[in-house]
Amino acid sequence: MYYISVNRKIHRAYNRVREGNFSLNGLLGFNLYQRTVGIIGTGKIGLILGQIMKGFGCNLLAYDVYRHPELEALVDTPRSKDTGILNRIVVKTTARIISAVQVLP
Repeated sequence: MYYISVNRKIHRAYNRVREGNFSLNGLLGFNLYQRTVGIIGTGKIGLILGQIMKGFGCNLLAYDVYRHPELEALVDTPRSKDTGILNRIVVKTTARIISAVQVLP
């Protein structure tokens, strides 16, 4: 899963090992437990992603144009998120769902 790979800095670790550097400095990610994850786009991939994140002990927020009862059972009620995952095909109804102002601090 790409999100976990980025969090644990797998690509950087791979390059370091090829160079013979086995130091862990700068390679430790963060713990996902008790983090709130926002998922935009809750089709089949979004549902599976929600199940995986719930398995890591994350609180979930989700949005989609259509209702998905399977995912609604997993979603929690807090309104702030620690991390977000955009899993959406851009169509007219979702083209401007997130702006650069909302993404960048």
